[in-house]
Amino acid sequence: MRTLLLCFTLLTITSLSQAQAVANPASDLTACSDTDFSQFDLSVNNAQIIGDQNNVTVSYHTSQTDADNNINPLISPFTNTTNPQTIYARAEDTTDSTYDTTTFIISVGLNPATAEPIDLILEDVNEDGTESFDLSENTSIVLNGLSPSNYDVVYFETESDALADNNAIITPNAYNNLFSPQTIYIRVTNFEFGCFTIENFDLVLTLPDSDNDGISDSDEDLNTNGDLNDDDTDEDDIPNYLDDDDDGDGVDTLTEITGIGAGLQSFAFIDTDEDLIENYLDDDDDGDGVLTIDEDYNNNGSPLDDDTDNSGVPDFLESNISLSIEDNKLSEVSVFPNPSSGIFNLNGITVDTINVKVITIYGKTLKSFTFNKHSTSINLSNLPSALYFLQLEVNGYKRVQKIVIK
Repeated sequence: MRTLLLCFTLLTITSLSQAQAVANPASDLTACSDTDFSQFDLSVNNAQIIGDQNNVTVSYHTSQTDADNNINPLISPFTNTTNPQTIYARAEDTTDSTYDTTTFIISVGLNPATAEPIDLILEDVNEDGTESFDLSENTSIVLNGLSPSNYDVVYFETESDALADNNAIITPNAYNNLFSPQTIYIRVTNFEFGCFTIENFDLVLTLPDSDNDGISDSDEDLNTNGDLNDDDTDEDDIPNYLDDDDDGDGVDTLTEITGIGAGLQSFAFIDTDEDLIENYLDDDDDGDGVLTIDEDYNNNGSPLDDDTDNSGVPDFLESNISLSIEDNKLSEVSVFPNPSSGIFNLNGITVDTINVKVITIYGKTLKSFTFNKHSTSINLSNLPSALYFLQLEVNGYKRVQKIVIK
């Protein structure tokens, strides 16, 4: 009986010592990129390949031969050299060097090649700050020819939600904006790999503009009394909110707030002659004493194409084309020191009298003075530290100088 038991025990030990490492099946790996190449952490498959075995290590190779010979192991992260690419994994028992191999595929999915969406603009009809937008107007634009059947297009209010694919806008074809402008984010995902691209656009509300001159109706209420019909800058019996040339100078309002009518570039407040009257309300835009409408020297009905000195800027925006004697006298006056603690000196007064106004940046006149050659100092030390305008005037000709009280 003892002899039989001993033989059985020896047989069992011999069988165990001949067991070899097993390479269990591993999952295929995917990554997203704008190209066919990406980095892969191959070691994420270690646990699957080893399973419940002990004393087993895993190495990765690009060929079966390398795996069998345990040469040229790959270093993680590994960048694929073809797409897709087969990876050969070698599981080796560290106690007896027995091994087994298995394979899996690494693939790179391309991020959707989307196009930039357009901003959506609506008129705020009720002036309550919200309108219903159809966000899906951007779906075909952002897909840029990609097949809708292969891609998912979803809209989000925040970029973090778009990245996490969380809290999607449920009714994109009838979305009420929260404020204006509001940025909306689009996530475009391909179904095959789950790769996605994020784009964004703005929702913008504009106020009603009855004459389409670029100035909203509410901003054309210059006297702020709530009645749009009593604001008529050029007194042509057409209220400004219905008049596409508010100052009657022959240059459309829209042109005077954008493009060449605004000079060389556009600003929120465009005032070429710095008389604190915006060009679209100023019948003498450059302050040269010649009305803008009278600087139509070729008499074709538009001052826009009159450029006497070939400077590229219309004459009605260049005061040097029609400078008077009074203008030259004003240009000789300098103000110093500037900035100042409150005492400003005027130098270069060559006329008998010159009128000076101190005006806030909001257009309110704070002080008025009359000077001659012998009184050239202004004491503004009682005013708060701020930026002000100093308006100099001689015989109806004006020049504005910025001053700073520090």
